Amino acid sequence: MLYTEFRNPLVHELAIDKPARARPITFYESAVGKWGTVGLQDIEAIDAMPAWNDDWPTLTEENYNGGKRLKLSCAGLYWTVKNMVDTLAADTAIVNAAAAFRRPHPALGAMA
Repeated sequence: MLYTEFRNPLVHELAIDKPARARPITFYESAVGKWGTVGLQDIEAIDAMPAWNDDWPTLTEENYNGGKRLKLSCAGLYWTVKNMVDTLAADTAIVNAAAAFRRPHPALGAMA
C-alpha cells in the first residue's frame, strides 16, 4: 500500500498517480500529511519516544469530499523508519551480513 499509494508524493515526482487497482471506487487519491492523527506535534519529543503510541496510526483512512482516502503521517513514518534503522544497526549480525554483501565477489571483481 505504501509503495502503490505514496511513491510519487514521497519522491516528489508528479505527486499524482493512476488510481491503484486495489483502491475502492469510493476512495480518492491518497494524501501525505505532516502529523496525521499524531497527538504530540513536536518532532523532538517524537524523536525521543522509546515506543510509538498505537493510538496514532501511521496510515489512516479518513473521510474526504463525500468519500474516503488514505492519509500517511510523515511523523509516524519518520519514527517508524528511524526505529527500524536503529534496531537493524544495533544487530551486529545484520550489520556484518550487510557489510559482507557489499564486498565485491572475487569472481566478479569491481562489477559486484
